[in-house]
Amino acid sequence: MQVTRIGLTLFIGVLCVGSAVGQTQGGEAAQRWRNVVYDPLRYDAEMTAIDGMVDLENVEESTHHIRALISRFDAVAHYRAAENLTLLAKAIGSGTYPGYPAVDVLARSWHIDEERRVWFLSWSRALAAWARGESGDLELTLDGQVVALGDLLGERNRDKEWLAASLGKTLKCFVETPADRVSGLSDETFVRAVYRSALGRDPSPDDLGFRLRELATGKERDAFVREVFAADEAHARRLHQILDRAADVDSGN
Repeated sequence: MQVTRIGLTLFIGVLCVGSAVGQTQGGEAAQRWRNVVYDPLRYDAEMTAIDGMVDLENVEESTHHIRALISRFDAVAHYRAAENLTLLAKAIGSGTYPGYPAVDVLARSWHIDEERRVWFLSWSRALAAWARGESGDLELTLDGQVVALGDLLGERNRDKEWLAASLGKTLKCFVETPADRVSGLSDETFVRAVYRSALGRDPSPDDLGFRLRELATGKERDAFVREVFAADEAHARRLHQILDRAADVDSGN
């Protein structure tokens, strides 16, 4: 995998923001995510769902060891990070604890080039899909070769699904950007969210239908966003928001 240097700073505190649970509930559980969660309040709903996939008291000891290795995976920008991913994926497939991480995972750098980021993101999404029971025929590159994820992970069981989901979420926290998340929205959800952000309201049924037809016939999402945010209604709303904030400032709030 060739690396082209493109500066991209990923802040885990931003990428892993989700629905927080109480500190008492999340504190201990968040330790399983300590490489991507630095505050128990950042233990989000997706992590809660993943940890609810298994009864932790009844999983195999080797499964606990592999999960502990996942919680130490770090430094996606490290030149041997792909080696760590290889080790973990094979450990999930074999159900065998390898005994050590591939490299010193304490080294940290949040600068990662785009090609590497997209590669890890493809693994994150494939692992999450496999954990949900979707097709194992997804093909990915590993050690310079094309592999079918289903073949690599082997016969499906609940422990493997939990480990795959955990590894997928860990990678997601390192490399997924807001733009990636927006690109995954359905057209209707996207249109409604843009209207609410720019105009503070939902589109009318006619507007919604018109906008969906525009996107279906090739209109770029970026162009749609610029158009809605440049509308007179959006401009007026921003001015009213400024006035509201000004009133807060004047009142000492």
